[in-house]
Amino acid sequence: MSRFLDKLERIWAGKAQPLGFGPQTSKAKSPAMAIVTRLSPGEPDVAALTGEEGADALLVPIDDLERLAETLSQVSKAAGDIPFGISVEAVTKDDVEQLIELGCDFLLFNANEVAAAILSETRIGKVMEVDPSLSDSLARTIARLPIDAVFFSAEQGPLTVRQLMDYARLASLVGKPSLVALPSVLRREDIEGLWQAGVRGLVLPLEQQRLSQVKEIIQALPAIKKRAEKGMDVILPAVELPSEEEEEI
Repeated sequence: MSRFLDKLERIWAGKAQPLGFGPQTSKAKSPAMAIVTRLSPGEPDVAALTGEEGADALLVPIDDLERLAETLSQVSKAAGDIPFGISVEAVTKDDVEQLIELGCDFLLFNANEVAAAILSETRIGKVMEVDPSLSDSLARTIARLPIDAVFFSAEQGPLTVRQLMDYARLASLVGKPSLVALPSVLRREDIEGLWQAGVRGLVLPLEQQRLSQVKEIIQALPAIKKRAEKGMDVILPAVELPSEEEEEI
């Protein structure tokens, strides 16, 4: 079970406890969004900064697991109690076994390149990358898949209204917590817009000033209301009132 994705799900469901892996107090405000910092495989020594700066998880993009296995082992040791995941285009069942041994908490993958057998693995979290242009019918099928969250691939440049529309549409259809990479230019309005669209996790580079700014903006967001439990919605039948002529009869 993924520690980070369990916490992300609690945020999404509106039942979150304060994130972080140090001492917690009952007065601490539950977060409105989670923060994932993206780290280059060539920077394992700075993994410890992830927790010190207040991020909730670490993401390492890799292209060759065999070549970078030692690096990931260093990242795991440096990260300490902070969960780390990897982003990879293609991964095999054997690769997943190795990642679990290295302490990897979750896997972000491309659906077109990964064998369906990976979905049966329950010892590691699974985040599927989703193209924002995905049709409504395919987006709805994601709710039936044994994955923990989705990641919306983002375009470079400032966030547009059309992108927010796509994120809001998908977030309402997939039935899973969603993450998205922040645009290169940081704007408070972008984070607020993503939150309004239903996004509950942000992925950004490990830059101290940028991370501090994002945390400040997230702390100012309104508290998330608890999501209604499935099957709890009650729909009352429409009642047709009698006309005045019928009342006289």
